Amino acid sequence: MKLDICIVDGSKINAKILKVILDTYLEERHFDYTIKIYDTGLAFYADFEEGYIHPTTLFMDIFLPKSNGLEICKKMRSKGYAGDILITTDTKDHVMEAFKVDARAYILKPYNSNDVFEVLEKVCRYAQYRTYTLKTRQRQVRIPVSDILYIESHEATCTFHCLNNIIYTIRKKLDVIEEELHDVHFLRCHKSYLVNMDYITAAAEEFTLNSGDIVPIRKTDPKAVKDAYEQFVEKYR
Repeated sequence: MKLDICIVDGSKINAKILKVILDTYLEERHFDYTIKIYDTGLAFYADFEEGYIHPTTLFMDIFLPKSNGLEICKKMRSKGYAGDILITTDTKDHVMEAFKVDARAYILKPYNSNDVFEVLEKVCRYAQYRTYTLKTRQRQVRIPVSDILYIESHEATCTFHCLNNIIYTIRKKLDVIEEELHDVHFLRCHKSYLVNMDYITAAAEEFTLNSGDIVPIRKTDPKAVKDAYEQFVEKYR
C-alpha cells in the first residue's frame, strides 16, 4: 500500500523534524510513500475540499494560524474522510477532543523519534489489514485488500477474484476502483485487468498467478508492464 502523508504544522521547523523522522522509518522499511507539508490549515483544507489531496495519513497540529486543527478534522470526518488522523500538539489538554474526531494517536511536541515510530508501527500494521468495501443493491461487503488476486472488467461491471475461489461482482468502472485502491501492489496490466503483483509467479505473454489463474498483459507496450512488475519485485520482495 502507498502512504500519502500530509503534515499540517504551524511551525516549519517542527514539520521538517517530523518529516525526517518519517523518512527514516519508512525508507528503512521500504514503504512507498509521499509527504506533503502545509504550514496553514486553511491551505490544507482548501486542497482537500477541492480534491487535490486525499491523504491516507494526516499529522494535524491543533494550533494553526487563523484555524484550529481539531475543527478541520471534524469537518473532514463529516465529509466522509476515513484516513488516519494523528493529532500533534505541545499540551495534553485536548486528548478527549482528539477522540471525538477518531484520532488514531495524540503526539506531544517536541517530537521524539521513538514515540513517532511507535505510532507508525500501529498505522502501518493497520494499513496491511485494510479493506475495500463492495456495495451492491442487496448488500455491503468489506473484503481484505490483500485477499484480492485480480479484478476483471467487462463494460461497466467489475469482477473481484479473491483467495479461496471467492468472487464478487459490482457495477463500477475499473478506473474508479484503481483510484480507490491506490495501492502499489496493484498493476493495471491491461485495460480490463488490475492484478495484485503479490500473487504473480511467472511473467511471459501473460501473468500466471499462484492460484493458476492467467491474467493478460496488454499488447501495446507490454515491456512497460513487465518493467513495472520487475521494479515491484526488486523493491518489495
